[in-house]
Amino acid sequence: MKMINFEAYHGTSYTRARSIIEAGEFAPVKTRDDHWLGHGSYFFREDQEQASIWAKNRYQEEPAVIGVNVEIPQERYLNLDSRAGVRFLIDHLKELKKQGLQIEGEDIKLKGPAIACLVFSAIDKELKWVIFKTFPVKSRRFDNDQNLKSLSFKHKGVLMSFGLQGPQVCVRNNEAIKNMNMEEGSEKKNVGKVSLGSKRREKISDDVFRWQS
Repeated sequence: MKMINFEAYHGTSYTRARSIIEAGEFAPVKTRDDHWLGHGSYFFREDQEQASIWAKNRYQEEPAVIGVNVEIPQERYLNLDSRAGVRFLIDHLKELKKQGLQIEGEDIKLKGPAIACLVFSAIDKELKWVIFKTFPVKSRRFDNDQNLKSLSFKHKGVLMSFGLQGPQVCVRNNEAIKNMNMEEGSEKKNVGKVSLGSKRREKISDDVFRWQS
């Protein structure tokens, strides 16, 4: 069985981070319409700094970052940056439409992220434990960098650029999280790493993911 392994980082407040670390699991999530990869725990893949910036922009209290190791069977991983992942999404949308879901039209009350959240939340959590997608991110620092802009070019009519991208991870089944560590926040050195072993975790993060530069 081929496994997918990577590091991911969860930005939150220090109070919540401490609670998560001490419990050894993520707290329950309430239903939200702004989780555009569906309901679950949200992380930046292999980008601790991005998680840190997000937490600092979101929380008035001291921010913190929890690092985790994600390990999942390849068939449980939905990579929306891949052709196979997009084909899976198309088939999923077709099936939802057969069941009567409407995601187009002026009479549809749900818009944008809310519709995406509904669509991805309808995917069986046992079928796909983790959903991954890279999104463009606005950044005052990088968007105006002339050196980066000089590398931009068009390829077959598509603009290719090297600005900041955000690799977003939604963990829907906590069996995929093997350990966690307080990477940023007060008393970081005294918290250490928590090994989760094979214990099944049914809880997921209570934090809401939104892009902020």
